[in-house]
Amino acid sequence: RTERTERTERTERTERRRRKDSIRKQRTSSTTLYYSAMSSIGSSMRRSSSSGSSLVSGGGAQSRPAVAEEAEMERSFPAHLPLDLRGLDVVAAVRSYLITMLDSAPGMKVILLDQDTMGVLSLAFTHSEILEREVYLFERLDHPSREHMPHLKAICLLRPDDHNVGLLAQELSSPKYGEYHVFFTNVVPRQSLQRLASADLRQLVRGVHEYFADYFPLQPDCFSLHMGPCVATDSRSAHRITERVCDGLAACILSLKRQPILRYQKTSELSSQVARELARRMQTERRLFSVQRREEPPVLLILDRRNDPVTPLLSQWTYQAMVHDLIGIENHRVVLSDDSSTTRKSGASSSSSRARSAAAAAAASAGDPTEVVLNPAHDPFFERNMYLNWGEIGMNVKEAMRRVQSADAGHRNLASLEDMKQFIERYPEFRKMKAEVSNHISVLEQLLKEVNRRHLLNVSPIEQQLACNHDHSTALKEVSQMLRNPSIADIERVKITLLYALRYEGHPDNDLARLKSLLVASGMPEAKIRLLDALLAYSSAQQRPDLFKDTSWIDVAKSKLRSTGLAGVENIYTQHTPLLMSLLEDLLRGKLDASLYPSIAGGATRGRPTQVICFFVGGATYAEAQAIARLNRTHPTARVILGGTDFLNTEQFLKQVEISANM
Repeated sequence: RTERTERTERTERTERRRRKDSIRKQRTSSTTLYYSAMSSIGSSMRRSSSSGSSLVSGGGAQSRPAVAEEAEMERSFPAHLPLDLRGLDVVAAVRSYLITMLDSAPGMKVILLDQDTMGVLSLAFTHSEILEREVYLFERLDHPSREHMPHLKAICLLRPDDHNVGLLAQELSSPKYGEYHVFFTNVVPRQSLQRLASADLRQLVRGVHEYFADYFPLQPDCFSLHMGPCVATDSRSAHRITERVCDGLAACILSLKRQPILRYQKTSELSSQVARELARRMQTERRLFSVQRREEPPVLLILDRRNDPVTPLLSQWTYQAMVHDLIGIENHRVVLSDDSSTTRKSGASSSSSRARSAAAAAAASAGDPTEVVLNPAHDPFFERNMYLNWGEIGMNVKEAMRRVQSADAGHRNLASLEDMKQFIERYPEFRKMKAEVSNHISVLEQLLKEVNRRHLLNVSPIEQQLACNHDHSTALKEVSQMLRNPSIADIERVKITLLYALRYEGHPDNDLARLKSLLVASGMPEAKIRLLDALLAYSSAQQRPDLFKDTSWIDVAKSKLRSTGLAGVENIYTQHTPLLMSLLEDLLRGKLDASLYPSIAGGATRGRPTQVICFFVGGATYAEAQAIARLNRTHPTARVILGGTDFLNTEQFLKQVEISANM
């Protein structure tokens, strides 16, 4: 073990040396801007393309003259990123930026964050990984009562908005730390730099950098902007949404070192605005976005959630999507209700309860929610099972529990010193495995309660029937029966009525009025009944593509194959395929309709794209993420990543529809 430790340490030292050497090179790890307030307050900014190790600020640091021959600042892409990032891995891209950031200030340091960058950092690193890089304190910049610690260096990771710049200027005017290394997650306006320079009277800032991490890397092929409900109620809100989406998309393509061709959904005003504004930025900052690559440029396809309102309304049966739909996932964190914690604590398997951390056990005993982290990068069980269906998850958890019990029984028989030695060596791994299994059992218990409470095994087949089959009389009969059933949860009755309204919007025998009367008679709140008209206004048949077109027998056969289980029996719960998949299949074949999804003037593919960044204005879903993962597995020559203003479950989607109705 000593030899392995020494080899590991040598490898880490070599890697740190390589990164430091790359920082010193002219091709910096990101855009690096320096400002100087050395002689007078508000002196003119000097911008440099020098390496990230140069210091142009006060505080006694050795300075190098800034290169100001160009009116525009020189920028270059990360030298430490691989030249061919074929994987389009957003987690790796953000981690690479943040590793360089954390290593830029050796010694004890504190990290100052805002609300967004705190989430970005937590997604890219575990707490222990950050501590290994000599970070001893995490603070919010807006925290009013931070201690004065001049012996610490401060690394500031912030979005470059006016609020954060104002807070940072206040911090610099009354500093609490010995020096400041400022990292913004996007392009910084010149006036913001001037404001900071004017506030830095003591010349404590060692450098200002632009590291393009202005988005949340959920997993290698998924990212989000966490914008919440995305509805343009007026011109001001439309401008705000457009600006934030363009900020996130620009940061994403810059961090991946890509210069994509922009295509957008023509029927969506928001998608069109985003595409035009992003194209304008790429043209204005040509030097920043210019990438010399030999392969075909990727396509950035900008879609609107209104294009497909069906996918967010369907009950999900794969692990990740199901957890988000029934419980909710926020930055990989799942909050279990206290009744689940109490049940878990008093359950038959007391050994699993003991495997919880002391903090979680204390929270459970106090009646507070228990938080579980489901991160595929750090949870092998979740990584293997996140896209499997409900039945397979149950069997795999049972098998994992059997392995834990077997290992536990083996640890009880310690007959010799050698047995004790092996137990000590294996105990950390065993404890981790035991805690992971316990967490997943807790999650499955709450999922099972929700499935039973909502009667999803009875409701979901009707949802799939409405989404995938064309039989109006049968659908009307089954929906009516469900609406009369008082044991069905309100949200489920609303969902199947919404699906009926979408499916048969233009049908001559449409009987939505009678279904509304059944909802009223059952005591459904008026606000939920209004969602029917709100959804049809949000995504009418005239605006969206035909989601329910009659398919050929070949398409039906393909759908059956996709929804067939291992036993050869069609899975009635997973028949639906998101509209996104048909769009991507057409795009990868070079057959996507240019009249419906045009490209911005001047951008056109010379062949079939092999890399696609798909972004939903209005939010993506984990059902679409699962479909993307399957496409990436089955198309080895193609790579697709999925992003959205948020990742929605049904409740969040309906909230968005409700807001749009109040415009």
